[in-house]
Amino acid sequence: MSTWIARLVVFLFVASGCASIHVTGRDDYQGDKLARPDRILVHDFAAAVEDLPAWSDASARMTESGLVRTDPEIAAGRRLGEQMAGDLVARIRKMGLDAERMTPESAPVPGDVVIVGLLTSIDEGDSTKRVVLGFGSGAAEIATELEGYLATENGFEKLSSGRAESVKARGPGVAVPIAMSVVTSNPLSLILGLPVKVAGEATGRSTIEGVSRRMVDEIAGELEKKFRAQEWIE
Repeated sequence: MSTWIARLVVFLFVASGCASIHVTGRDDYQGDKLARPDRILVHDFAAAVEDLPAWSDASARMTESGLVRTDPEIAAGRRLGEQMAGDLVARIRKMGLDAERMTPESAPVPGDVVIVGLLTSIDEGDSTKRVVLGFGSGAAEIATELEGYLATENGFEKLSSGRAESVKARGPGVAVPIAMSVVTSNPLSLILGLPVKVAGEATGRSTIEGVSRRMVDEIAGELEKKFRAQEWIE
């Protein structure tokens, strides 16, 4: 491979970026240590008020907000919310705790922990900008609110809450001709004999699915700290 081609490949892969995940607005549990739950139920991250448990604070807030979404937006949000709940269940199970997605048929019993998520903002971004500009331009963005509850004989006791949001990376763009940087197939791959792609788009980190999975990773990391503090896991 000639020197100029090698430099071009490095340039294309360096000149990519994606949104970072910030967790804010924490309202942590401050009471006595809780008994390890037999089960943690993860509600699908909700895209509409009717998807939320009526007893949750999130339901009341979303009703008061007057947020209106179109049917296609709700459908897309629900698919994303199911994926995020499933990913979070998998992460919690890896910590050694019993977890499952909460469904309409789920019947929480006293001692169960219920996690309720609300998708407050979803922007799928622009794949063309992700490829041509790089450094987070056109990256998908998600904002969520999370609440944790303990099921009791008298209903649900709120334990904690927090917010997570993706924040676009900042930096100068890179003017790669679009004809040379199509995501799935491009003239560069013909020149180099390699499947060259812009890194953020090739890995999917800047897509809505990629951002949501990184957000779940961040949320799982925060939950793991709380579980250790409660001595539910070692």
